[in-house]
Amino acid sequence: MRKLSFFIALIVALQANAQLLNGGFEDWTVLTHTQLDGYDTSQDNQIEEDVPLISTSRITGRTGVGYAVKMETHVTPGVDTTFAYIINFDGNDDPAIAEGGFPYTQKPDSFIVWANYDVQPLDTAIALVYLKKNGTVFSMNIYTIVGSSSGLWERKAFKINNPGDFVPDSVIIAFASSNALNEVGIADGSMLMIDDISFHTIDSITSNPIATPEPIFNGDFESWTTKDFYTPDNWVSFNDKEHVYLSSYTGNTVVERTTDKVEGAYALKFTVLGFPEYNWIYDYFANGYNHSQGNEGGFAYTET
Repeated sequence: MRKLSFFIALIVALQANAQLLNGGFEDWTVLTHTQLDGYDTSQDNQIEEDVPLISTSRITGRTGVGYAVKMETHVTPGVDTTFAYIINFDGNDDPAIAEGGFPYTQKPDSFIVWANYDVQPLDTAIALVYLKKNGTVFSMNIYTIVGSSSGLWERKAFKINNPGDFVPDSVIIAFASSNALNEVGIADGSMLMIDDISFHTIDSITSNPIATPEPIFNGDFESWTTKDFYTPDNWVSFNDKEHVYLSSYTGNTVVERTTDKVEGAYALKFTVLGFPEYNWIYDYFANGYNHSQGNEGGFAYTET
């Protein structure tokens, strides 16, 4: 995905606003984004200069009511490859060092998934379950889904590997529509829909099944949050590239439409955000930009 290397903000005197296209910041375009609560998704992190492809979306649940989640891979040869995923940790967490995940305090012996899928030949959809104890992963489970369910929902039960017979304190769960582990065979159109994930758990003392296992947080995928993001028409800003990405960290945007204005209905507000792992992220807005390939954009203006 393209990153702009250098941006030039245009500072405009207030009295010239009427001569500039949308110089009063009255006209805005809204992007509505629906986020899956408790999970980081490929759609949250989709960074595009135009309308992003829908890689992760909310769909009708498997029983015809409620919700499920759909993941779909998009491949544009020579341009971009985007496989879809969901994972139950905040974007600030790194599962490679056992960060993130949901609290879970029972001992599961299998992972239950309802799936509807159409994975392209040579491609492989995957599911991951990492069991953790005191910040350390003691059970790493990788499951594969191939072929097609012919439009039907199937119940799949995957065995949990736990050689140390530990009881976890948290769990990391992830799904991907393509082979995200080694990126072999990733194919356009590979699709995975999932709903109602759960654990089959056993008593850590008697080894008997527990009648009412501990639920996985939002494991039925019913909880979603819808957010609106505003971009000033005829201007470019940091929001255009990464507003959804940043919202997954903070719940805020860096460019905002505000009614605290001098005149008209709206003004533009932009804010610096800080993340320890990424340093400070300053915002900008401009009517064009400059990068290594040259200058682009700008308003038509013929006055002196």
